[in-house]
Amino acid sequence: MERLINLLPEKRRLFLEELDSKFTSRAILLYGPRGTVKTTYLLLRARENNMLYVSGYDIRFLQHPFYDLAEVILKNYSGIIIDEVHGIKDRRTIIKNTHDSFPNKKIWLSDSS
Repeated sequence: MERLINLLPEKRRLFLEELDSKFTSRAILLYGPRGTVKTTYLLLRARENNMLYVSGYDIRFLQHPFYDLAEVILKNYSGIIIDEVHGIKDRRTIIKNTHDSFPNKKIWLSDSS
């Protein structure tokens, strides 16, 4: 996550600040076509909100059950950001269970499909 954040451009797009007022819910799905700055926005907010950013295509999701990873992650972070959530098998059940099991944690998602 830190490596990706350090690669972000210095110039900030003004419309991203408008999204901040809408990102007040505990569970959020940010969706839209590829290349519309979803990942950039989520990476910027990950650090500010003490959330862990992960990609839905991360190899760890294939090696370990997601719920087990979420349990470890959410002990140390205020929430989790999953970019390209459609990369996770059985995502509907997994996300709902995670959301219900950790009521004081944020779960932000992005999707382009």
